Amino acid sequence: MKVSTQFEHTVTEVNHVIKEKRKKKRIKQEELAEKIGKTAGYVSKLENRNFTNPTVRIILKLSCELDIDKVELFLFFSSIEELKMKEDELNNLEE
Repeated sequence: MKVSTQFEHTVTEVNHVIKEKRKKKRIKQEELAEKIGKTAGYVSKLENRNFTNPTVRIILKLSCELDIDKVELFLFFSSIEELKMKEDELNNLEE
C-alpha cells in the first residue's frame, strides 16, 4: 500500500473531518449508518473517537460516502502493524 504524504490530520482532526463531511453533505448519522451497513451509534462512536477498528469494507464505504481519501482513513484507523493486514484484506476484496 502506498502511504499518502498528504496525511496530516491528527486523530482529533480526522474524527472532526468525518463529522464535518457528513454534515456538509447533509447526511444524518442514521443515513450514513444505513449506507455503510452499521448503526447510528457506530457512526457516533467513529465521530467521537469511541470506536473499534473498522474493517476495510467500512473504511472504503466511509471514503466513498464522505469523499475522504481512503489512505487517510486507513492510516487513521490503523497502526503500522495493521496496515499490511488491511492491504491483504483489500486485495482479497478486489479479487
